[in-house]
Amino acid sequence: MTTITIREHQSTDSGFTATLSFDRRVNYPIAITDPFTPKQEQNLEWYFEEWLVFPQLGTVKAEQAKESVKGYGEQLFEQVFRTNIDAYSEYRQIRGNLSQLQIEI
Repeated sequence: MTTITIREHQSTDSGFTATLSFDRRVNYPIAITDPFTPKQEQNLEWYFEEWLVFPQLGTVKAEQAKESVKGYGEQLFEQVFRTNIDAYSEYRQIRGNLSQLQIEI
């Protein structure tokens, strides 16, 4: 089983610095920033905390928030795995067996 570890090191003005490692071998430095604006974050908060209680209201806004979750995840993936070609290469080697993957944050 492969273990991906993301370890935070220091806060920054826009997020934090961290290291990414596969099975605790090489530590790849990464920087994580919030992929969304405060307004987009508010929409996600509304969607997950309020809309689910009253799903008959704000259906258009809810659909937009739901669709934005995919982009949010993709942007975080880019920040973690795609900023270093060697880290992305390691990810590509294990991506065919994700059911045997453990993630530590």
